[in-house]
Amino acid sequence: ARERFESGFNPAYTRFINVAGLRIGFVVVKPEPDLLMLDHLYIEPGYQGRGIGAKVLENIFSTADELGLPITVTALRGSESNAFYQRHGFVYQDETEWDINYIRRPRTH
Repeated sequence: ARERFESGFNPAYTRFINVAGLRIGFVVVKPEPDLLMLDHLYIEPGYQGRGIGAKVLENIFSTADELGLPITVTALRGSESNAFYQRHGFVYQDETEWDINYIRRPRTH
């Protein structure tokens, strides 16, 4: 996971997640021509399960919906993040040897 992050790191698409003045995570959303790619969402373990990741996703969803773009995300097989993304509206798209790919279609108003 670390190698994957470092190989694709682009500061322009990275936002830090702060709570009460503490940096507790980061999110990377890369714009592609016809979608937004949620490349990384990391919350420090001590802050997980508090709704912070859900709030971050709500902000990303709002942007994607305004633009009419789907969002894609990839999770490692066996990772707890699979259930998290499914709970928040991502649906199975396909998979590889190591990863499961999900998509969330934009909501129309």
